[in-house]
Parts: sequence; C-alpha cells; structure tokens
Amino acid sequence: MAKKDKPKSSVKKDPDLWRMVSKTVKPLENRDYYVFGRVLPQPDFDPDKFEADVSGIDVEIPFKPYRSAPIKPRPVPEIKKNLGPLSHGQVENMDGRQAERFTKGKMPMEAILDLHGQTQTQAMSSLAAFIRDCRARNLRNVLVITGKGSGTQSQGVLKTMVPRWLNEETNRGAILAFSHAKHHHGGSGALYVLLKRRRES
Repeated sequence: MAKKDKPKSSVKKDPDLWRMVSKTVKPLENRDYYVFGRVLPQPDFDPDKFEADVSGIDVEIPFKPYRSAPIKPRPVPEIKKNLGPLSHGQVENMDGRQAERFTKGKMPMEAILDLHGQTQTQAMSSLAAFIRDCRARNLRNVLVITGKGSGTQSQGVLKTMVPRWLNEETNRGAILAFSHAKHHHGGSGALYVLLKRRRES
C-alpha cells in the first residue's frame, strides 16, 4: 500500500494570509505572554495614568462603603464638683448688682420656712425637704426663720446649726448663697437663702 504524502502547511504557501490572520489575534488579558515555552513579562502598566472608556454606559453603580459594627463608647465616670463651704454674705458666680440686692433683702421672697418650736432632728429634716421642694418648683430666693434663741445663750441652737446644714453635701449643691436677714425680715434670727437654678447644678 502506497504511503500518502503529508499535506504541507498552507502557511508557507500563503504567507500573506498568515500575516492578515495574526493581526486579528489578541493576547489574553492579565496574563503573561507565552511564546514557545518562554514566559515574557507584560508591558509596564501605570494604573494612575489609565483612563477607562466609559462611553455608552448609562447606569451608575452606587458606591457602598464597608461599615464595621459600631463601637460602644465607654461610660465616662461622673466627676463630682468639690464645693467649698459657704459663709454668711459670701456670694459666688453673681454680678455685683444682684449680690447687693440679695444681701439687702431687696429680692422678692418666694417661699418662707419657719423652724420655730422644732427640735434639731425635725428642723434638719424640714430644711432638706424645703430646699428640695423649692428646687422642684424652681424657686430661688427664700427665707428661713431660725429664731434668735432665749435664755443666757447668745445664740440659739437652730441659729447655729442651720448654716452648717446648708453646707452639708445633701444641700450644698443647691445653694448659691445665704446671708443674715435684715431687721424687717427677722434680723439675726432669719436667713436669706438663694438657690441655684436647676441648670446651674
């Protein structure tokens, strides 16, 4: 049986056709060029200088940034103000005109507490409740009647103790100032007490 001759490559017969076909062939993107068993590096590519052709694209895809889970803030410990003790006629955070009107009894009295006839325990409880009630009603200028005392003592017990109670922690944060009352309001047997506004605490 006669051997058939192998067909010869048509490339050698028609080099013009091969050149035309090779011009239409595009290399695979994002891969190295493989040429006869050798790997050649891709041409240099600068992404900053690359401009994409977006002509003909009408739909804009919104950008959705990645959001991590919210971080819970740590609680900040409450800082308590260390308020110093007040004395008669001592005014703080007040302008001079208001301070003068307060100490001279020219501000209208909004509430009065009379401690006459009460024991120390009763008077201390009454004073604390009175301050809380006035603060809740947003009253500011109040009068506390202690009495002048009697007998051989130069000062009555309540007259001495009320200023101390006003400086106790339970009451001090609500007090802006206190002062001896004028004669027509009870004199040394009474006190003007100026309470802070609720937002000033």
